[in-house]
Amino acid sequence: MNKGRYFFKVTDRKIMMIVIFLICFFSVLLLYKLGTVPKEFVDEQSYMDEVKSLVYTGTDLNNLARPIYFKGPFGNGQSITYALFAVPFIKLAGFSVFKFRLPMVLLTIINIVLILLYLNKKSVSKSILFWVTLSFIVAPWIFISSRWVLDCNIAPITLSIGVTTLLFAIESELTVIQKFILLTVSALFITFSVYGYIAGWIFIPIFLLLFLIYLLRIKQLSLKWLLVYIGEIGIMCLPLIVFAYHLVILQSTKNTTWGPFSLPGMSMRRGNSFVDFNDEYGILHVMIVNVINGIQTYMQGFDHLAWNSVEGFGMIFPILLIFALIGIFTPKRFLSQRQSLFKCVLCLALISYVPSLLIIRPNFNHWTFLNMVLILLAGYGLYYASLVFGKKYSMAMVIIVFALSFVFITHFYFNNDSYFVKGSSMTSKRYLY
Repeated sequence: MNKGRYFFKVTDRKIMMIVIFLICFFSVLLLYKLGTVPKEFVDEQSYMDEVKSLVYTGTDLNNLARPIYFKGPFGNGQSITYALFAVPFIKLAGFSVFKFRLPMVLLTIINIVLILLYLNKKSVSKSILFWVTLSFIVAPWIFISSRWVLDCNIAPITLSIGVTTLLFAIESELTVIQKFILLTVSALFITFSVYGYIAGWIFIPIFLLLFLIYLLRIKQLSLKWLLVYIGEIGIMCLPLIVFAYHLVILQSTKNTTWGPFSLPGMSMRRGNSFVDFNDEYGILHVMIVNVINGIQTYMQGFDHLAWNSVEGFGMIFPILLIFALIGIFTPKRFLSQRQSLFKCVLCLALISYVPSLLIIRPNFNHWTFLNMVLILLAGYGLYYASLVFGKKYSMAMVIIVFALSFVFITHFYFNNDSYFVKGSSMTSKRYLY
């Protein structure tokens, strides 16, 4: 590869300065009007009330102490994960909408910083850091979900942090204590993601199994540490497993307890999240149609829901979806060992999501774990394309992507007529009543 074709014919230090500036600027945008935009949403308002109840009374809105799950405004459940971050924060800082949403923003920033720190060490080319950062910060789904506390938004962030922490933990130069601490932190965040969204109960176990087998196969994780790691996750997930048994097998609608934890009964099911297994054309036909509908939804950039997308912009700009596919085929010779391993993990996540693609109805909420994978792979694709097509292409792509991002933020997100600013009957608390 001719080095003259590289986009960045500048020093690594200058590239890092650009990346740091982008992260700082993105952080400022995430914090801008955080307390007022978006307007109240029935799910988020309910979650705020749950957090305030835990802070000031020690129980949730159903008078349950240490609940494994919240009942939610319609009895169909809201995850406890974000409350684990918000409750201590609100206890220390006091309540406001800004403070309630702030931990979500901080977790998003921590996530991308951890990824960049991992990719940076012994890097073949620092320019990949720029492209991954660019893909991350211009993704509409990242911007929307980081400012709106919905339980489907927290799980992908905690899963990404947990996976990246595990990759740090397998470094050979670590001491036993350092490795144990990092593995425990990783197990904790993986557990947060399992508690975070029911739709992940299919994807996360498959992905974690493939990921750990892969690390064992390439001798990056010993059997001893593998058993320690699985044991930690198993112990921390045990209350949720008991809750799932009551919810799915017993179909209990009554509140109960298990040890020190409260298990809420659910009056509604999330059956509409899945395809119709009794369709007259057969389950195989339904699965194929479901995948086709999902591809169309992502290419069109809108899932017809007023939650995590703006029509035409999608969870990632449709023009960038092709780069997610290109990213899969980024040659190893252009990547450091860490960058190559991280790409393999993203590909494993993509493979692990296939069962979910087949049976979970497509929208940007239900397929939320796929969003993070595609965004990061798009960063790899942009990097590889910049090496192949050279400087003129790279400059054009940067201009196009930033222009789209500017239009999205100014004309469709912070626009006074958008439902993020003015709210709507479908997103307000009035809809609950």
